[in-house]
Amino acid sequence: LTVSITALGRLPEGSIVRRSGAKPGDRIFVTGTIGDAALGLALRQEPESADRWRLSPEAQAHLRDRYLLPQPRTGAAGAIRKHAHAALDVSDGLFGDMGRMAKASGVAIRIEASRVPLSPAVATAVAVDPEALRLALCGGDDYEIVAAVPPGDAEAFAREIRAAGLTVEEIGVAEEGAGVRIDGRDGEPLDLGSGAFHHF
Repeated sequence: LTVSITALGRLPEGSIVRRSGAKPGDRIFVTGTIGDAALGLALRQEPESADRWRLSPEAQAHLRDRYLLPQPRTGAAGAIRKHAHAALDVSDGLFGDMGRMAKASGVAIRIEASRVPLSPAVATAVAVDPEALRLALCGGDDYEIVAAVPPGDAEAFAREIRAAGLTVEEIGVAEEGAGVRIDGRDGEPLDLGSGAFHHF
């Protein structure tokens, strides 16, 4: 139940941030962009997807690189230890890993799909193929960091993450209840099925 050492490096004893500490009212943040690795894997498995998604050669290369060369966000460790109630790395898909945080913490988590950061390559694919959004939200191997941060720390958390040279966006909130809900632009929850990537 700890943040992956792969993602953050080895943490000092007594400073582990678990996925089980999120509290109602916490703001949900994610580093980087979501879905690049999943679409990169899809391109390797189905090269014809590049035409369907209208991807330039540069966009295709970006997605493949993100799948083959993950970049653990070790620079986020200090801000997470200082400010976050809970955190985990997105290895099995944003939707699935948010479900794990919600269950471990005993909260509900609500995400706004329009606030989830996408790279230009993924945004291009999503604009022409709604299935690409499901893949981006549920696919694995992003190795970005999701954190639940109390409202009073949210501004400082985001500032410190960015000062470390990373991007970060607030994408949702923890609430009373259970489960994960990702709302579309119309405010209605998206149907994402089981929502978790399973490694071979």
